[in-house]
Amino acid sequence: WFALDACLAQLRLLARLGEAYGRLGRWDEAFRELAEAAATASSAELLYNLALAAGRTGRVGEATKALERSLACDAGFRPAVELRKVMDRALTGAPGLE
Repeated sequence: WFALDACLAQLRLLARLGEAYGRLGRWDEAFRELAEAAATASSAELLYNLALAAGRTGRVGEATKALERSLACDAGFRPAVELRKVMDRALTGAPGLE
């Protein structure tokens, strides 16, 4: 159990570190930490944050995949639902992105 607890603690740390980097606008570091955490575990929130970081660093394909994975974890996760709407408008050239 100790090894499992240590692994989960490390994943939480990576996710929180990625979120902190994002709040500081350090999107490349945020992406790196969040991608590492998401490689082992997934939650709607973690994958949503990964999608944000990927998008901010120009990784549109990875942002789309992370967002889809986020919605697969929880189709009602509001931030991911809203980001999906924004991305859909951006891809179709629809107004409302100001």
